[in-house]
Amino acid sequence: MRNRYLAYFFVLAGWLLFCYWLYSTGLYPHLHPGKPPENIVFDPGQSSPVTFNWTSDMPIAGKGFEEWSESLKSIDAGDNILILRAYYFPDETSSVKEGMELARKRLQ
Repeated sequence: MRNRYLAYFFVLAGWLLFCYWLYSTGLYPHLHPGKPPENIVFDPGQSSPVTFNWTSDMPIAGKGFEEWSESLKSIDAGDNILILRAYYFPDETSSVKEGMELARKRLQ
């Protein structure tokens, strides 16, 4: 009888841990948007919505970033295709392959 209660306790504790994990990783971010991404540097003096420093993949947000990001979020994913392009200058990297990798990181 005691082993049965101990097993019930462990199953209940496991279920509570699973529910907490599901809420904290899957549900909470979707229920509480509005917190800006942590990897974006905000510069109010910047005139374009998004830019990058030389050889960096860290985005710098400027004027109009909020409106621009909201317009991207409002696109219905059902029938629309969104094509994004990222560029790099040839002097930013030593090879074309590194440049393509830098452009790919800038899109993420």
